[in-house]
Amino acid sequence: MAMGRLKDDFDEGMAPYFLIAATPVALVVGALAPTPLFPFILPLAVYPVFFHFTRQGRLCAAFWMTAFWGALCFALVTMAVAQDIGAVRAGAAGISIIAPAETMPGSETMREQLATVSIARIGDLASVAALSGVSGGALALVAGTAGLNHLAVRAGRSMADGGGLDAAVLSFPPWMLFRAIGLLMLAIGVSYIFILKLEGRPMEWRKSLRWAGMGVFFLAMDTYFYLSLRQAWAGYLLEAM
Repeated sequence: MAMGRLKDDFDEGMAPYFLIAATPVALVVGALAPTPLFPFILPLAVYPVFFHFTRQGRLCAAFWMTAFWGALCFALVTMAVAQDIGAVRAGAAGISIIAPAETMPGSETMREQLATVSIARIGDLASVAALSGVSGGALALVAGTAGLNHLAVRAGRSMADGGGLDAAVLSFPPWMLFRAIGLLMLAIGVSYIFILKLEGRPMEWRKSLRWAGMGVFFLAMDTYFYLSLRQAWAGYLLEAM
């Protein structure tokens, strides 16, 4: 009965309000729980919304609601770390299977950099696709949360060290936005097929593959902007700090 009412609320436009209410609660519970559980608890706030819209085939709604939650989660974790709330900082700094945001220039040639970054993006793609394919997106959200938390910890520490808001913003390089969008699109596309198969409904391969393909495109854009901008971005970050 309660779940049915919750689904009706999501359909009536209440999903953003649910996320606004549930995310701080999940953050507090995650901070109080054992540190390794932190990235598993935070996605509990968004997965009901993610599953609901993906199951209905409303993949755009699933994307925007999850993106909204990610931005909210990033802001809350950043502020908590900046205020030196130790439990949040420790939990958010856990291990991530998603490659972190590299910002410092290296000594490799462009070809070597392209090979290294391409391998990392293929690893991200394979990990998210596999996790989505066996869990309907739940484990992919856990992995994504862990990666997002790494960036939030970096931003919060920059603020705590006196870098201010500029340093916090620069801690989230622009290519990571493409990476986040691409991985989320991929997770939604694969999760949709998982849910359809789980419920014995007709497969919608074209719709799913379109979303997965757009995810791959954004990951390619992530690689391009990373290779093009990372040296300049590293300079901006050092100046801000």
